[in-house]
Amino acid sequence: MKLQSFVKKITSLLLCLVMVCSYVSVTAQPGKEEYEQVTTLYDVHKIKPAYITQGLQFEAQYPGGMLVFPIVNAELQMGEFYGVEIYRLGGTLGESTVQIESIDYTAKYGVDYEIYVSPVKGDKAVCGEAAPIYAIEQLSYVPTLTSSSIDTEDSSGKDESQAALYNEYVQEFRDLIKPSSSFEVKFASGENSKMIYIKTLKDDVVTDDLEFTLTMKAVSGTSVLGNQNTMGFSITETREKPQAYIEVANTMVSYNSSKGFITVRRTGNTGRRCSYRLVTQSGTAVAGEDYNAVHLELDFLPGMTEHRIPFEILKGAQVGEKFTVLIENVKNAEALNESAIVSFCESGENVIISENGTELNAYVPQLMNVRDKEFVPITQFEKSVYTDRGVGKQENYFNIASDGKSAEMIYKNKSAARNNAISIVTKDKINFSGVHSISFYIDNYSGSCSWDHNAIYVSDSPLFTSSTGDYDFIHNFDDDGIGACWNMTNVAEDYIKRTTGKLKVNGEKNLYILLHKGDFGGTASFKIYSEGEDSEHNITLNLIKYNMNVVAPDKIQLYNANQNQLENVSPVNNVNLVHPQSGSLAENIDIYRNEFINISADFIEELGDYKPVLTGIRFCNKDGQQESAIYPVSGGKVKFTANIISEIQSLISVTNDSSGNEIHNVYVKPVYEYKEANVAIMGYNPTFKDSNGQTFKLNSDGFSGGLYVGGKLIGTVSWSNPGRTGDKTYMIGDTVRFVFTPESDESYKKFDLDLRYYVGDTEPEVNAHGGNIEAGNTGAKEVILTLERNITKIYPIVTELDLGIALVVKNPTQGNFSGKGEENCKNNTDGSATVTGYKTSSGMVKFDTLSVGNVLSLSAAPNDGYRAKWTYINTFTGEEHTYYGNSFFFAVQSVVNNNANVVKLEFEKITEAVKSYKFSGVIKIQQSTILNPADNNTSIYEIVENATVTIGNYSGISDSNGRFILLKDSSVNADDGSNDAELVLVGDEKIRALVFTNGQYFIADVNIADCLPKDSEEYISNV
Repeated sequence: MKLQSFVKKITSLLLCLVMVCSYVSVTAQPGKEEYEQVTTLYDVHKIKPAYITQGLQFEAQYPGGMLVFPIVNAELQMGEFYGVEIYRLGGTLGESTVQIESIDYTAKYGVDYEIYVSPVKGDKAVCGEAAPIYAIEQLSYVPTLTSSSIDTEDSSGKDESQAALYNEYVQEFRDLIKPSSSFEVKFASGENSKMIYIKTLKDDVVTDDLEFTLTMKAVSGTSVLGNQNTMGFSITETREKPQAYIEVANTMVSYNSSKGFITVRRTGNTGRRCSYRLVTQSGTAVAGEDYNAVHLELDFLPGMTEHRIPFEILKGAQVGEKFTVLIENVKNAEALNESAIVSFCESGENVIISENGTELNAYVPQLMNVRDKEFVPITQFEKSVYTDRGVGKQENYFNIASDGKSAEMIYKNKSAARNNAISIVTKDKINFSGVHSISFYIDNYSGSCSWDHNAIYVSDSPLFTSSTGDYDFIHNFDDDGIGACWNMTNVAEDYIKRTTGKLKVNGEKNLYILLHKGDFGGTASFKIYSEGEDSEHNITLNLIKYNMNVVAPDKIQLYNANQNQLENVSPVNNVNLVHPQSGSLAENIDIYRNEFINISADFIEELGDYKPVLTGIRFCNKDGQQESAIYPVSGGKVKFTANIISEIQSLISVTNDSSGNEIHNVYVKPVYEYKEANVAIMGYNPTFKDSNGQTFKLNSDGFSGGLYVGGKLIGTVSWSNPGRTGDKTYMIGDTVRFVFTPESDESYKKFDLDLRYYVGDTEPEVNAHGGNIEAGNTGAKEVILTLERNITKIYPIVTELDLGIALVVKNPTQGNFSGKGEENCKNNTDGSATVTGYKTSSGMVKFDTLSVGNVLSLSAAPNDGYRAKWTYINTFTGEEHTYYGNSFFFAVQSVVNNNANVVKLEFEKITEAVKSYKFSGVIKIQQSTILNPADNNTSIYEIVENATVTIGNYSGISDSNGRFILLKDSSVNADDGSNDAELVLVGDEKIRALVFTNGQYFIADVNIADCLPKDSEEYISNV
């Protein structure tokens, strides 16, 4: 398995229908030992039952079980303690053992992470030693293309592929990879899951995100699922990542060696993957004679610092001969140089020339600094294809002058030969994004027939081949927007300028020049220039002129002390672009590709010393709505490259001026990072204002603390660490997420998180639910705070949580109901009754002991002539919902609106006819719903099998088709229908069904009016 395959991004394959999402919890451990705070990577309560239940289908095939990781990749934060569960699907017969190995990709065991088999503090980590893949000595470099793409500079037409040489270095190396740790996990008989733990560390050295994997191998009594036996992990580096740099070194090699090496080094950020193209270019040393050429796309894998790329030295090599090495198309790094020289010396191998070493003067084309043009040196071309038709052998030539400043293309037809051609092509593709047309100067010194032609075109592959017989297609280049064709009748003129029409191509293509000898017999030839006598006489790419406009940056919220409120303000005024040549400022400028975008702005006075820093730009449409990704600035500038132009094509609009000329409009928006906010998160003692005897003690990590009420620890508050280097903590505009983790279930039910914070040392206190505080769902115990510059002190506190659960009954004398006549039922002055608890066969149900998500089962028995009407307010929508029936199921909601958990029961007088119906149906549960599906996220419904469906006092079990029949007695089966339950209903009623499946309760609504039949006493309902 090649490295590219080994490290490919793993795709998630889930066996269950429950949607898996990131979930954080604290595992409460019994006993007196002290335990780590464990962060889980998924909602165990959702995913585990689905895995175990649905895995039972494998019990016969795997009586000892089949082991899986429940998810196949995860992102980790530094400085956390994570739990990862392994599930045993199928059977759990007997003991089973699995070996788990960690493979270091860029993360290093013991430096960046450790593995534990217990969450007890003080327990030792699994033994291991860092063994990152990039440290494997045999791995010198990794080409990103196959060996078939390796080419030669030799223009003789011979096949001189270096595939065999490079295949020696690109080998199967998975056997070389050694695990950084290895340990066994044992499952007892009947045990279907085990937890292992990962502790992430934080090295002082900042590189990039770090990656490692865990792999399971069956040892005894079990099997592992092949596509879920490996789990990949990425440890997120939130600190500022340094830039990566690569450079190719000048080198001297012995001329009589068989092999030499080209050295490319990487410095700076070595933790990311970066790529480049390495190309050799003939000088006094000629490819195919003195050495075999190298044309390779290469990758620096994370962690690699040096590539040593081999090349073959041929017998023609002589002392003093030199060739050039170019690095191009660099991605995810900055090239410190673009070329180096390899020279042959008397002895020694791979001597790298220092900056103060020998001066090497091989010809390297220098492109001129012209804004609207880029030059293509003739030395970048090689022969592509040619034909040989007619009597005798035809002759064709492509000769580059020794000074590299011109070249000849010649075709000599023998008598009776006609329609022959020769074409040349650039050795590497050129990015034509941002190129308007192509111009070049030629001298036609033979070939005066109108059948002879010059042509130039752009294509992924040659449109003319050796078998092409019809050359009429070259006349269509201009119409197709890929080039142009000309007759060679003006042989007496010097420096004939040829220019294509408007090109309609973008992205990387090859450039071809074609000579067509159409006449019978004779010679056609012309000379092409590159940095010739006049600087204009070159092959030039004529660039598109873009009209670049600046769009105001996004507004931020700042606190206005005079108005005591937050306001949306722009961080800067007078936002202008800097002209790339003159340096003048304007809201719009003309710019060509490879010029720099630079933005100037004045900061608003309200920011004071908290001035933002330009960190990047986004390209957008005219309205600033559609946006590109952020392009980071370097030295305050962004280079407007061909790749950028290609990526933002959909955002570039083309209009016409009054003369009909095209104007290419580009819009750019600056992205600012704000300076650090003066924020302190404070501990306090019981004297703190409005703390009600609370104490908050900061932990040593600086990003968490313990909350105490009456001296008792009731929970921990933690908040996000910005992870920035240096003295930076939080930034203006940062969003900080405060999470309250209760110490016990009692704390979860009783307390909710709140904040107190100050704006300025003397400003009045602002409550957590005012200003720019966004209060999350109180059931989640979190508060989200967006920082503005004047916040100075933040105090986490808790407030006592009252879910306010109650049943209020209107006309209570017209029937019986849950809790009637008991101590938790209170008669009100308006004649209604309020119930806060009731007795059941298993004990007392007290409403104030319930928490969010608990299901409350209520019942009513109306007097004759009345029916039970139930209403409640949906906490998500604020709408009131009405139901009927002698039972009602209610899921306790988060406290967002008043009376969110007040259920109203009214014994309503019946004014319509009632009828008795036998009831059956098909049960479907909405995918990924919560217990009370009020805020639906999906319209996908799934058939449910073996679910218990309860309506009123009757229940039924759904079969494999989801069908169920309500039964009078669930323990009795009667095929004749005598045990089928009957419900007394009115046509406009909506009732509720309670569904129990996979260990969870779901509430489903039934609209009776949609289900009533016209002529039958039995009906089917889709619940």
